Amino acid sequence: MVWLPNLPGTSHPSFFFHDEVHKTADRAGLTTRILLHTAQRPEPAGGEPASPCHWKVEDRTYRIANGGGVATVSTLLPPKADVFEVGGFDGA
Repeated sequence: MVWLPNLPGTSHPSFFFHDEVHKTADRAGLTTRILLHTAQRPEPAGGEPASPCHWKVEDRTYRIANGGGVATVSTLLPPKADVFEVGGFDGA
C-alpha cells in the first residue's frame, strides 16, 4: 500500500494497493475466483453488460464510489476478466 497525499494531476490524496494472488494446482471442475467486498456496487469503466449483475470488462477496470471516495480497480490477469456482482442488501 502506498499513500500519496499530493498525487500530481489530482485534487485529492490517493492510496495504491497491489495484491498478488497465487492459485494452487488446478482441481477438476473448479474455477479460480477472487472476491472484493465493497459497500457499493461496482460500475464498469468499459465493456458491455452481459446481464444486470455481470459485466464483460474489456479494459479490466471498474470503479466503486462511496460517499466522497472512489476506488478504481484494475485487474491485470486474466486478460479477459469477468466482474460479477454477488449478494447485496437487495438480495441480488
